[in-house]
Amino acid sequence: MVEMNPNTGAAKLIEGAAERAAGRSFDQQVEWIRKYANYRVPLDLRSRLLHALGIPRPKPIAGNIIKLGCMVPFSSPQYVQGCFKLLDLLGVDYTYLEKEYCCGASLVYQSKESEREKVLNVAREFTQMNRDLAQRRGAGNIVYLCASCAHFAKGVSCTDAADHHMYIWDLIADKLESKTLRVTPTTAAYYSGCGGSSFRAFVPGARLQWKKYRQMMNRIEGLTLVDLKGVCCQVGAERVVEEAQVRHLDTIICACHGCRNRIDQEAGGKVQVKYLSDVLLAALAEKKDMVP
Repeated sequence: MVEMNPNTGAAKLIEGAAERAAGRSFDQQVEWIRKYANYRVPLDLRSRLLHALGIPRPKPIAGNIIKLGCMVPFSSPQYVQGCFKLLDLLGVDYTYLEKEYCCGASLVYQSKESEREKVLNVAREFTQMNRDLAQRRGAGNIVYLCASCAHFAKGVSCTDAADHHMYIWDLIADKLESKTLRVTPTTAAYYSGCGGSSFRAFVPGARLQWKKYRQMMNRIEGLTLVDLKGVCCQVGAERVVEEAQVRHLDTIICACHGCRNRIDQEAGGKVQVKYLSDVLLAALAEKKDMVP
C-alpha cells in the first residue's frame, strides 16, 4: 500500500537534482554530458573505482550492457560489486561501456512543467546514444543498476525498444527461475518502496516489475519476509525503520539501492539494512553446485 503522495517524493528529487547541478545552467549541464557523458563525476575516477572493486575491464562484445549510472558506483560500491558477482555466478554474458551517457533524470527533475517535453527530448537523445553504443558492442539489452535510470530509459524510449531497457533484477530473476536458493532460516523485513511513483511523476508511462522482484524472494528457502508499508523513502525513511522495530525485525531488505542507502542512514545502526544483492549472494553461497 502506497501511503504517500508521489508528488511529495518528486519534490525531494527536484531538490536533490538542483544541488547536483552545482550552479550550472541547464544548457551547461547538457553540454557537459554531451562532452563527458557522465553527469558529474569524471569517467577516469569511475574507472579507478571499478578496478578497486575487482571488476575487470569490459569485454568488446557481449549480449548485455550493464549501465552503472553516474553516481551509483560512488554511492553504493558494495551494491555494484555484489551485482557483478551475481552476474558472474549466473553465467550472464555482459560487458559495460567505458563511456556511458547520463539518463537525463537529474535534468528532468530540475525542469519546469512548461519545458518538460524539451528536457525529455534531451533524455531521449542520451538514451539513444547509449542504445547505439550497446548495439555496436553486440548487446540486445541495456541492464540498469539504478531504478531511476531504468524508469527514465523505459519512459523516453520508443515502444519497441522499451523492453530492451531492463532493471538489474529483471535479468537476475529470469536467470534464477530454474535455480534452488537457500539461506540459514531467518525472518526479515522487506521494503518494496513506493514502486517508483516519484519517478512516474515525470515519466508516467514507465513501470518496473516490483511484484516480480518480491516473488523472486519467495523462492529462497529458509527466508521468511514481512512486508513493510510502501511509503516513499525520500520523505518517510524514519517510518520504515520504526515499523521494522515495532515488528521486532532487525534486518530490512531493499530492492532499490537508493532506498537502502536512505533507510540505512536513517537507521543509524538500530537495524541492519541490506541490498537485495547481499541476500541473493548468500542464497547462492548456500547452494555450491550452482557456481560454474
